[in-house]
Parts: sequence; C-alpha cells; structure tokens
Amino acid sequence: MTDVLAPEPAPRRRRPRFVAPVLVTLAVLGATGGGIAYAADWVRNADTTADTTYWQKGVGTPKSATRSAAGHQGLGKQLLPIDDTDWHPGPDMEEFGNDAELTGKQALALLKQSAGGLPPKLRRAFRKEIEKRHIEGQAMRSYASLDGDTVVEIQLTRMSAKAAKETTDFQKDLSHVLDDLRAGPAIKGYKSAVCYYAPKDTWRKQDVLYCTAAKGDVLLNAVAYGPRKLDGTSVVTLLRAQLDRISAGESA
Repeated sequence: MTDVLAPEPAPRRRRPRFVAPVLVTLAVLGATGGGIAYAADWVRNADTTADTTYWQKGVGTPKSATRSAAGHQGLGKQLLPIDDTDWHPGPDMEEFGNDAELTGKQALALLKQSAGGLPPKLRRAFRKEIEKRHIEGQAMRSYASLDGDTVVEIQLTRMSAKAAKETTDFQKDLSHVLDDLRAGPAIKGYKSAVCYYAPKDTWRKQDVLYCTAAKGDVLLNAVAYGPRKLDGTSVVTLLRAQLDRISAGESA
C-alpha cells in the first residue's frame, strides 16, 4: 500500500497592518502638528514591530467574503463589485471582514483611534481637527488576484470635497519628503492621485503599494501587497475602475 503524502501547508503571507485610516491621519497631523515635516517624522518613528495578521495563500476566502454590494445602502454601493473585475474576494481587514460599511460616527471613531499613540495635547488637537472634515461614512472591500499573489484593500471615505482634495495633496507632498519611498504608477485620468511603494527592506519578502485619490467628496485610500515585483499596473487598473464608478457628490 502506497502512503499518501499530505499536501504541504500553504505559505503564510505577512500582510501589512490595516493602514487606510492612517493615510487620512497623516494629513490631519499636518494640520495639527507642524505641517509636512512633523507628519514625515511621525512616519519615520512609527511602530513597525506590532503584531500583524496573516493570510494563507490558497486556503480560500474568509467566511465573511461576498461578491457583491448586496446589503449596502450608502457609500458601500460605490464600491467596485468584485464580479466586475478580474479579482476574487480578498482576506479580512482585521475585524471588519473583507467587505464593510461604516456610518459617519463609526468612521470618525476609527480615525480617532488611529492617533492613539500621539502625545495628549496633539491627540486632542487631532480629534478637534478631524471633526472639521465632516466625515459622513466609510466603505471598504478587499480584492485578491486570481493567482492569490496580490491583495488590494480599498477604502472610500465621504467627507467635504475640500478636505478630500487637501488629503491627496498632502499625501503627494509627503511622498516627496520621504526619500526612501519609491514612486508608484500613475492612475490614468486622475492627475491628483498619488501612488508610492513602501521602502525596500532586505527582510521583507513582499512589496507594498499605497495610493490616494479624491473624486468630489469621496476620498479613496488603497494599499496593495504582494511579491517583491508587485504588478502595480494591474493594481492601478483596478483603482481606476473604482474611481470611474464613484459618483462625486460635490464638485472637486
């Protein structure tokens, strides 16, 4: 009788911490803590040792995965349906699952939590400033490439059009100040959008791409992670389709 060998376990993929709220946090820090220089210093000294969650390639999508926007009432309807893409439902984004919609109150609470490590005085200033952004809600969804190598997390936040534009402008300035960031691909048709790759680290076996864009009163934040030679073209193609789908509620 021939022994049947058990299949090797799927390789474990380290995924970045859920960072979409932090992209908004940085812009607010610029308004409360001394501008672009302070925000850049905050990034350089950020805690990168905290625990991360893992996704096992090939194991399948989480139980919470969905393939449509069924059940979404507001901003969630603006999320690009997975059935309209060449992607699969992605892994959970911490406690939110792979597809979620938050009220303005919930979104505001999440953004305030992202600044929990700030000094008390700056934290109070941050929370006061974030209130001025008129956050009305958030929606998020994760996507996985067909081969399972790449994951994209997209988050949409509805706020004032002025605040959305200021956030993307700030991200663009920040990417120029932080020398170790690498320029990412452009999103065709959206000149205000900015994408950049995380610094290269010898210990990291994956690449990370961050993108921010505004369309009217909707701010798009996205993070993609995958193999060292991450296919940025396929990522920005997905993001362009997402931006095309958004119905801007205010003129930019």
